[in-house]
Amino acid sequence: MKTLKDFNIFPSVTKIQTEAIQDAINKTSLDNEVLLFNSGLYITGLLEMQDNTNIEFESGTVIIGSSDLDDYSGVSEIFVDAVGSERGRCLLYAYNKQNIRLSGACTIDGRMHKFTPDFKDFQKRPFLLNFINCNNIILEGICFKNSPAWMLCISKCSDVKIENITILNRSGQNNDGIDINSSKNVIIRDSIIDSDDDAICIKSTYDQPSENILVEECVISSNWAAFKIGTESMGDIRNIHVKNCFIHDTKGCAIKILSADGANISNIKIEDITLLDATGPIFITNGNRLKSYYDPNPNTQAGKISNIEIKNLFGNINTAFKNGATKEFFKYPAVIAMTGMEDCHLENISLTNFDLIFEGGEFTPSEKIEEIGNKYPEFNRLGILPASKIFAMNVDNLEMKNIKIELANKSSLKEIVLKNVK
Repeated sequence: MKTLKDFNIFPSVTKIQTEAIQDAINKTSLDNEVLLFNSGLYITGLLEMQDNTNIEFESGTVIIGSSDLDDYSGVSEIFVDAVGSERGRCLLYAYNKQNIRLSGACTIDGRMHKFTPDFKDFQKRPFLLNFINCNNIILEGICFKNSPAWMLCISKCSDVKIENITILNRSGQNNDGIDINSSKNVIIRDSIIDSDDDAICIKSTYDQPSENILVEECVISSNWAAFKIGTESMGDIRNIHVKNCFIHDTKGCAIKILSADGANISNIKIEDITLLDATGPIFITNGNRLKSYYDPNPNTQAGKISNIEIKNLFGNINTAFKNGATKEFFKYPAVIAMTGMEDCHLENISLTNFDLIFEGGEFTPSEKIEEIGNKYPEFNRLGILPASKIFAMNVDNLEMKNIKIELANKSSLKEIVLKNVK
């Protein structure tokens, strides 16, 4: 084991030490040695992980990102996301690497307050961590906080374990917690995620799948969506298992499954979820936006969503308004919504053993409920649904067993509305 002190690197509250720390990472990785960060504060720009990078952090270590956007240059892939921001720059970076381990009770702070909307290059603000085309990754024990953009972005990676981490990322805009993108064999376990945008998001901006992903024993809170599959979805998404999680104080829906860019989403199992003051709770839909990201989109039609199993869902669900959503979303009541397209139905959806309390109340439904089509797949695009508990449209083989939903306030809407459902 080598320490930063062995490389004459010492904590400093003023000095940016990117070059020296990078040199220590390069040398210890080449020698297959552990690099220990001694406790104290370090300021740095982009740090690139190498093959066999193994970093341990002493308790009390704090890493602070630079406030200069130029200190985050050097990333191989830059892309424009679904909301028009230029993404890819980051504090911690790895490209085409393997055997990376970052571990220890430290804090890594992205200094979001230096990249607020009045920052001239706000749309280029960096992620905290961006790993691309890597395998055998371990992140454990770390507190990640205040990323200017998404916190952890894992793209085209395999064999990833994220365990016992804390994410505090609710202080900015479009601040996701964990994005798993076109990656496989991923475990997210025993972690706390508190984010401004999607807390855990599984997507596929490349023409390759996200698959074989386990999320368990996590505590999740978000300003907009707790667990989401899709939105940015070119490659297929399959074999996802989420279990034993607590979702609390969440706007924008607890569970979303969305195919917008042609991805086929299948074999999704979500079970044993407790909810407290969340909205939604479930929104499943497909559309034909067919947006491209890095490469031209090979898909020419909407993707199928099939074989979805959600069971053992307990807790209370609020309206978007009660949870403080913006005016655009305030009028939408809590409801389980599942909407396919007329020419591409949702298939094989199973809901079992729910015990939920919805806010209820009186709402005037929209005159017509339209498909998502080529619009951004968000629940407000459907309008106000004509059901107080469950609405389904264009679904083949919908199975519901032991579903108990109480309304805290009386509603004159039908409890369940099914349109073109088998």
